[in-house]
Amino acid sequence: MALSGRHQRKLLYQIKEGDNMERRTKYQYTYFIHPFIIEEKKYEEYITRLMKDKHCHLKIFTKQKDLDIYTFFMPKVRKYLFWSISYDQEQMRTFQDLGKTLQIRMLAQKPCVMFDYDLGDFTQGKVGEKDGIFFDIPKIEIICFKTGICFLLIKTILNGANMLSDVINFNYKFRDINADYAKLQEYENIKIQTERFQHMQEFKQIIQEITGKNDWIAKLNLQNERFLTYSYVCLEQEYWNEKKPFAELENDFAKLKNVLPYKAQINLIEQAKQEITLSTLQYVKIGVTKQAITLLTSSVNTENYTKIPHRYERSYLYTYILTLYKQVLLEKIKYDFQTRNFAKTEKAFIEFTESIWNEEVTCEIDGTEFYKEIVKTLKLEDLYQEVKNRYQIANKKSNTRRIQDISYILLAIFLIIIIRILFF
Repeated sequence: MALSGRHQRKLLYQIKEGDNMERRTKYQYTYFIHPFIIEEKKYEEYITRLMKDKHCHLKIFTKQKDLDIYTFFMPKVRKYLFWSISYDQEQMRTFQDLGKTLQIRMLAQKPCVMFDYDLGDFTQGKVGEKDGIFFDIPKIEIICFKTGICFLLIKTILNGANMLSDVINFNYKFRDINADYAKLQEYENIKIQTERFQHMQEFKQIIQEITGKNDWIAKLNLQNERFLTYSYVCLEQEYWNEKKPFAELENDFAKLKNVLPYKAQINLIEQAKQEITLSTLQYVKIGVTKQAITLLTSSVNTENYTKIPHRYERSYLYTYILTLYKQVLLEKIKYDFQTRNFAKTEKAFIEFTESIWNEEVTCEIDGTEFYKEIVKTLKLEDLYQEVKNRYQIANKKSNTRRIQDISYILLAIFLIIIIRILFF
């Protein structure tokens, strides 16, 4: 519905009279995150496919180029996530001189490997048939862990002079584009215009090509269609400053971090439990829910639209991915203890515990607080304890079966000896 002429945009939703005033954004982006699982026996084959895909480019991290990441993460976690970041020039030359086959074999053994997926020339999307919210897809990233657990990251940026309500409604719409039921909904009408494809369905096909059917996530009772969202929004300073408190933004912030439409009604009493105020930053709020992470800032502080966006989509984003990885892997191990070979699952659980579970992620104050809040929201400690309990139960059953097997073998040997004594 078109608003009055003093507004320069058309919104996706009718805004009720009395709702919060429209607030302009200075800068924003949203990453839509899609977890998927490749069978472990097919993982090297999958890495091979990505390495040979002309649209995929292996991400190489170096200490010089990625000093922010190098200094943010603790050594063991840094080595786990970014296999090349500690390589010197000689080591990189050795890797580059390897043939493609040896490179693939080596990468398939690394704990984590990342790729950029190139969509080609400038990619612009549009919500709505005519006027609406235009957006770009400047980046797609694929993050693969050796266990077969992977993540597809799609970065979107709205074009033009946008309102906070635009971001809220766009995130609410876009997170469902990959769902089978999206065609039944109003918000199916999202069009992407690029030289590579003209329709949303074609973009969904690219997602399918990258991730496969992704049945495993559904087996683990995790969300396998709706994207997780990771958003950054910097508001113009007149909406949040010394004279304009954050309290006036709480309603909109609650919709943003819960990925709800702008017209949604919110219970603000519950929302304060999902917020972090970082100690070293001013005019910054982070909201953490099971489906989304949102950082809202004000341009009253210049760092909030210069340094913070870069930091948030690198060190903090990879911290979030690592935490999501732990969640998915624990769910997979829990499932495997019920359905797969015990010895293999036990090995996976012990390796996970020793390699990454107990490792401190960062010594940075705000980064530590950020990580702890995600762990708490996803209830990872409870999930780990549940998996540990299942492991102990499965271990007892396995030991019982082993004792029984040994008893049967000893009994058989004893009977053979008796028979030989009696008859021979």
